[in-house]
Amino acid sequence: MSDDSLLELARRAPALTVMATRRSEPKLAPPAPSAAELAFAIEMAATAPDHRSLTPYRMVAIWPDAAAAIVADIELERPDDAARARVSFSRAPLFVAVIASPDAAARTSVEEQRDAAVVATGYLLLALRALGYGSMWRTGRLARDPVLASALELAVHERIVALVGVGTSLGLPTHPRSRKPRLEQLGSADSQETFGLA
Repeated sequence: MSDDSLLELARRAPALTVMATRRSEPKLAPPAPSAAELAFAIEMAATAPDHRSLTPYRMVAIWPDAAAAIVADIELERPDDAARARVSFSRAPLFVAVIASPDAAARTSVEEQRDAAVVATGYLLLALRALGYGSMWRTGRLARDPVLASALELAVHERIVALVGVGTSLGLPTHPRSRKPRLEQLGSADSQETFGLA
């Protein structure tokens, strides 16, 4: 199929349009989704592949008041780190912590359960885009901060795999752009070559 044919297909298939126009947006403006919209996006995220349907993750909304309280607690413990945390939380009006919570007793490996949390994060980004919101998947220092871990009541076996910033896009394009690797970079669709591993 030609590029034009693929673009036409994307226009006729809303899910493909969402995928083709999703972007990582470092700065997002208010408003954030409503609680009902966010709950719906999380429900859609939970449709991601999940071996044995364990749902080995949880998603916690961090609204502005909670973010401010976390920053205040960081400032009490480590004043030098508070400014960085404040800047991080200022980049979006809402954050969603995606927490991998694998069950070590399950027959599905812990690694595969963590993978399910990561895939669900990707689905969350797409669901938010479909609802008209922008998002940014973040990790880094804040995601590993013990104060945040305490605020989210992380158990010993749990780990934050994403802090997803959510809000209104500042000029998100409505058309695809050529930023993804082209097929020839990944492998051949008409051979037995392994995509990305050749």
